[in-house]
Amino acid sequence: MVFKNSDWDVHIEDGGPGFNGNTYCSNLLRDGFESLLYYREFDDIHKPFVELSQEFILLNNLYFDEQKKTYCAILKDGTAEEVVRVSGDDTFIIKLPYLTRYAAAKQMAVVLFYDIEMKFDVATTELGVKEFSDKHKNENVFYQIWGSDLIMPQNAYSVLRGKKIIYPRPVETCGYWPFEKEEEFVDFVIGLDENCNEKSFTCNPDKLADYFGNNPDAPLYLTPVFFKREVLQKYILQPNLYNIRDGYLECKGLWGIEIDNHHKDVISVYLGDLGQHLSDYIGKASILFQMKV
Repeated sequence: MVFKNSDWDVHIEDGGPGFNGNTYCSNLLRDGFESLLYYREFDDIHKPFVELSQEFILLNNLYFDEQKKTYCAILKDGTAEEVVRVSGDDTFIIKLPYLTRYAAAKQMAVVLFYDIEMKFDVATTELGVKEFSDKHKNENVFYQIWGSDLIMPQNAYSVLRGKKIIYPRPVETCGYWPFEKEEEFVDFVIGLDENCNEKSFTCNPDKLADYFGNNPDAPLYLTPVFFKREVLQKYILQPNLYNIRDGYLECKGLWGIEIDNHHKDVISVYLGDLGQHLSDYIGKASILFQMKV
């Protein structure tokens, strides 16, 4: 249906809620279409602007940074990632991974409409070109391009009009609960083998031994892992995000882990706690500072 021609299927003023006859609808676009951006106008009382879909904002739990004019998501390590950048009143630059995840979650394709027009102050004959008209179509793109002369005044013009479609991936790939990506567990150095080579093991708690007889051939959950004290610098330098106190490190509202920070040169953490309480991102960052045995 979308690729039956190159014309736009929706227009800038479409997409808001209202009544269809006597029936209220949250979306007045024809069946199968929803807006990601909404054009808002207020006659001559207020300057018009474009607004991002609240569903997209809520699903990705975005907040708006007024100073930077960006919508941001909070990652597992507590840092903020720019997801949407706003330029002026009508330009939104959205990171493609978030757009494709959104499409996968809704099982809807993303359609980009474009209409590019060029006009010249001279006729086509002065430019050395003839009238032309062509179109192109494949499974992802459908566009038409043509050029000719305007009559009064006689100016050359050209139009490129079409649409690009991004098909949704399977819903299982969207990354939203309950389809979140499985956590990756990092290996940490826990000692030396019989040849004095470093011995590593995963921090996955489900693969570690405990005092109830589980995984008897694996290292104990409470196996200490040692790090250089420099590993704490990242957290010390961001007191608005991280808090370090006697025996504990936490990222406000996200995670916390018990640490032994009483030593002068090192800190230690239980192997199982690294997998239980920290994201795989934190683990990969921290391993760079692990002590050599």
